[in-house]
Amino acid sequence: MLIYLDPHSTLSLQHQIRQKLVEAVSCGALPPGRRLPSSRKLAAQLGVARNTVTLAYQRLIEEGYLVARERSGVYVDGSAPEPRPGARAERTPPQAAPHWQRRFRHRYTAPPFQRFSNDRDRYPYQFIDGPFDPSLYPVAEWREATRLALGVREINDWSVQADSSDDPMLIDEIRSKILPARGIHADADEVMVTVGAQQALFLVAQLLVDSNVRAAVESPSHPDTRQLLLQFGADLHHQPVDEAGLVVDERLDSVDLVCVTPSHQVPTAVTMSLERRRALLTRAAERDFVILEDDVEGESNYLGYPQPALRSLDGSDRVVYVSALSKALAPALRLGFVVANREVIRELRALRRLMLRYAPLNDQRTAAF
Repeated sequence: MLIYLDPHSTLSLQHQIRQKLVEAVSCGALPPGRRLPSSRKLAAQLGVARNTVTLAYQRLIEEGYLVARERSGVYVDGSAPEPRPGARAERTPPQAAPHWQRRFRHRYTAPPFQRFSNDRDRYPYQFIDGPFDPSLYPVAEWREATRLALGVREINDWSVQADSSDDPMLIDEIRSKILPARGIHADADEVMVTVGAQQALFLVAQLLVDSNVRAAVESPSHPDTRQLLLQFGADLHHQPVDEAGLVVDERLDSVDLVCVTPSHQVPTAVTMSLERRRALLTRAAERDFVILEDDVEGESNYLGYPQPALRSLDGSDRVVYVSALSKALAPALRLGFVVANREVIRELRALRRLMLRYAPLNDQRTAAF
């Protein structure tokens, strides 16, 4: 606990200590039942006489904020009163605060796409797209995987600071088990792991989109996709969706990028037909635009045989494929990945390194381990 005492304050040291502790109790930084440092320890930390801290503690005990337990210490009282007027220091407003609204170069605030009620579990049919069903969670398998991952040898492997590469075992699992189910075959340098699919989309947009790019999005489409492209200055074109998926026609001839969710279109849930997929890839090759395939909802196709991913049909290497493991496992894990041309992956790795502040180990530091 850090307490700053102002040597130039008109208040006594004892009063400042009391005031700081009351603030911490009032805002929840010191929750009920929390044990406070001993008077000797706090006095040494603050550089004041122990008697000063003892008197501050005694006063707060009398006022009902703290309680002393014999041979145990001083604790925050569970029934601490509300601070009296003047007991809590008023924050002094900045004298020359910047006008933040004028300094924003990009705006990321937007109306939320969906809001989940906290009491939705009481409804037998929720009709909400994408929430996690805990009843289907493989608890035993996850517990065993966690036990294995926390072994001494495994901790020594994953706890050291790594460079911008991905865990080879994870990449191999994605290449050998996840991607073949979507018809995709990729080398290790064509796959990159991200902190969820949203980071993957953000990195791809940052790499490929600026104000000179005309990007086609499905109409209707996920608001977050549109918002993301607009943040990077894209000129948006809204391409309609029918019962076979994204409509492929001459309106796509002037775009540079097409963002599409072919396996499970959001929000219509339409699955793009195989004929439409081939038509989109053919037009992309003829008109030289690239495709961003968002396959996060790919496992949500329950009505028929799954269609192959666009990436698996791509003969000109112009599809950037984005998906996630968290949808199938647990959303809070935030585990996604990108599959693309190795040149694209190389640039995305460099961009991810800047975002996540990776620090590569040099030979000397590696030898130290």
